[in-house]
Amino acid sequence: MNRYYSLYTEESGSELHIYGDISSDDGWLGSESDVSSYRIEKELSGLDTSKPLTVYINSRGGMVGEGWAIYNQLKRFEKCKTVADGFVASIASVIFMAGKEREMSPASMLYFHDA
Repeated sequence: MNRYYSLYTEESGSELHIYGDISSDDGWLGSESDVSSYRIEKELSGLDTSKPLTVYINSRGGMVGEGWAIYNQLKRFEKCKTVADGFVASIASVIFMAGKEREMSPASMLYFHDA
């Protein structure tokens, strides 16, 4: 199964890539591109929260509850930077806001809406 999230860790810090829809892990109407708070927590659980974490995001959004859980997981890191790598929409825009430092390029898009 392909994963649409990945974690790279070095002594100096870590990088997390979220490149899929935010969804629960129950498999109901889900696809292999879904990213869940459970899976992200499993990836982040062994990391030192005092070391820098950079999160790259390209996501259309998804389930609100899952997104808030990922937001809270990222807020535990003292030095969390979020980067909009492409389209960051809906609940993914909330995840993007978890960064103490946030970065966008002219070719990325941040989309909020009133749910």
